[in-house]
Amino acid sequence: MNEGHRILSASWLEEETGKQNVLVVDDEDPVRELISYVLDSHGYRVFSARHAREALFLNAGFPGTFHLLVTDICMHPHEDGFVLARALRCDRPDLRVIFASGYVEPERLQREVDGTGGMFLPKPFTPAALLDAVQRSLITASPA
Repeated sequence: MNEGHRILSASWLEEETGKQNVLVVDDEDPVRELISYVLDSHGYRVFSARHAREALFLNAGFPGTFHLLVTDICMHPHEDGFVLARALRCDRPDLRVIFASGYVEPERLQREVDGTGGMFLPKPFTPAALLDAVQRSLITASPA
């Protein structure tokens, strides 16, 4: 389900009250689609992007609130989930963030996660681990 290309309106957002908006960013189609499917099937409103530029475009035109960003750390070409999270949090300081990756330097991971108030989810992960991370992230205090 890719609602990122839907024309967004305030009335559509009002009809969908009670759902939390999650922005999923991953350059690997199967991973992004699986994350989106799992979250959508558990009641989240999911918007997906293949890369940081697309995510920034969605953010700029989105009239509502993104409650959570689930992003890959290393995206191609030369895009970085940490940089994306910082950019999105400039506009949305209450945005919760889950960083997902199969590999990242431990020192940088700790520094970036601490700096954003985010959470790390190592790849590969199960749908249950994803849902647990999402639920824990959304119930934590605001990162701002």
